[in-house]
Amino acid sequence: MTSVFDANSFLNSTTTEESVRRPPLPVGDYQGVIQEVAFDEWVDPNDATVVKPRFQVKLAVTVPPDVQHDLGIEMGSLTMTDTIWLDVSPSGGLDYGPGKNSKLRSYRDATGNNQKGKNFSPSMLAGNIVTVRIEHNEYPKGSGELFERVRGVAKG
Repeated sequence: MTSVFDANSFLNSTTTEESVRRPPLPVGDYQGVIQEVAFDEWVDPNDATVVKPRFQVKLAVTVPPDVQHDLGIEMGSLTMTDTIWLDVSPSGGLDYGPGKNSKLRSYRDATGNNQKGKNFSPSMLAGNIVTVRIEHNEYPKGSGELFERVRGVAKG
């Protein structure tokens, strides 16, 4: 199917309409579905020798009707990305030591994929339903501008 969106028209169009920020979801627990997972490496913009592996979890978070009403939005779900910074062993593999990769462990626990003797790969997380804890961060500090952050996950 071809999109009716005209990129050239968009690039050359003008508007007097203001872009309005959507209010953040209230702090709390929501149902979410893990849509996809991806791996990449973050490079420090001030020091290219500092490279950190990270795992990105894309979630479709369900917005209950009462929250939609309270916020004045008509979105049944919102896409959010949770970043998991990975702890790596000196040999370059994932560090499975106690207390290491705790955020990845919480996703494994929430999806029933953290059982000794059971095969696991990160791609197995996609499609699973989880409970998503949403909290707020202020950015930039002192601005009063709040944005949502996935604080944690649990069984759905």
